[in-house]
Amino acid sequence: MNEAFGMMDEGYFKPRSEILKFINDLLGLNVTKIESLGQGAIYCQILDAMFPGKVPLQKVNWKAKLDWEFVNNLKVLQTAFTKLGIKRVIEVEKLSKCKYQDNLEMIQWLMRFYECNCNKPLSEYDAASKRKGVEPDFSFADKIVVPKIFNPSMNKLHDETEKPKKPATSSQASTTQTNFNHNAASKKTADSNEQKVPSQKLLDAQQNKGRSSSSNLPPPKALGAKTDTPMEKLDKIKKIIQKIDASDAEKLAQISKIVGIKNVQAPHQETHEEQKINTDQQESKVNLEHEQIVQEHNLLHQEDDQNLMHNEDEHDLNKKNENEDDECL
Repeated sequence: MNEAFGMMDEGYFKPRSEILKFINDLLGLNVTKIESLGQGAIYCQILDAMFPGKVPLQKVNWKAKLDWEFVNNLKVLQTAFTKLGIKRVIEVEKLSKCKYQDNLEMIQWLMRFYECNCNKPLSEYDAASKRKGVEPDFSFADKIVVPKIFNPSMNKLHDETEKPKKPATSSQASTTQTNFNHNAASKKTADSNEQKVPSQKLLDAQQNKGRSSSSNLPPPKALGAKTDTPMEKLDKIKKIIQKIDASDAEKLAQISKIVGIKNVQAPHQETHEEQKINTDQQESKVNLEHEQIVQEHNLLHQEDDQNLMHNEDEHDLNKKNENEDDECL
């Protein structure tokens, strides 16, 4: 059983007129539209012409006009395909919608399947007796359905023209009067505020100025001031990092300014300066102590030298005395 036909097979290039002539000659009908095949009854009878008795035609509704009736006929065809071992998949939902393209592809395949697997002439099949004299009704395919387009603006305009304006009730009138009185009172209050004496206005301005100066909040940005996007800030930071002639401290200061925070290096700089001052103080202190030690050491050396000289003088004097004593003897 040959059922594998590619999309480039000659069966898919047959014109609509030839397909309709094949159907009418085989089944003795007068089908004029491909959309009529979505009913499913014609597919069932063409398969019955190929395999007599394999399709339960008594279950086919020849007068079907509704979608769910078309689905039942196509399910009969699908069951017959399964029993015969035909692997062709029947897209029931698409075919039952009676669309031209879907049914055209289905009938092209079925007609090519008939030509490859059935050598009987078309006139041998008695289609009228198989239908038991029932003539299919294809009038549903002649109806032209105009789709409705939803347009909210037209519906709103239609509702406004149809609905008459209702007269205002007493509660609505009282609400309107209350709102009017409230607006008048608020306007009067605003006028009285504008008529303040200059001294009072000056006092209020000074108080507001004191409040604004005492707050630690940053001043608001001027209207129309351009703020950089995160991507622009990132590009600026990349350019700063790529600078060769700038030191790390300068780069960090510029990046901190772009990000909108204080220079994170400033505390480190202050700490470094403090450490430097402490180191200098310690060095000066050590130097002073060293100088004092050197001076003390020098003084001790001077005292030792003086004592040594004094001892030498005494030794010489003693020796001289001893010599004089020896001479006297």
